[in-house]
Amino acid sequence: MKRIFGLAAIIAGAVLAIFFPDLEFGWFKGRPFGVILAILGGIELLESLRGRKSKGIVEELRDDFGIGSSRNRDRDRDR
Repeated sequence: MKRIFGLAAIIAGAVLAIFFPDLEFGWFKGRPFGVILAILGGIELLESLRGRKSKGIVEELRDDFGIGSSRNRDRDRDR
């Protein structure tokens, strides 16, 4: 799904930046919005090609604070 979103964002950003540079969306213009959209699409595409499974916010916080999941605690008890 990230690949599809990334490709769609890159294509939409390129179309906005190239063909509609003076089109206004609220308070911003087409070219800067198109460039930002293409960059975000590229980041999404690269993340999807990396193949690493993304973690949720809870898993990220557990890793940051050094708190293991319940699976890791069960493994420690077995030792």
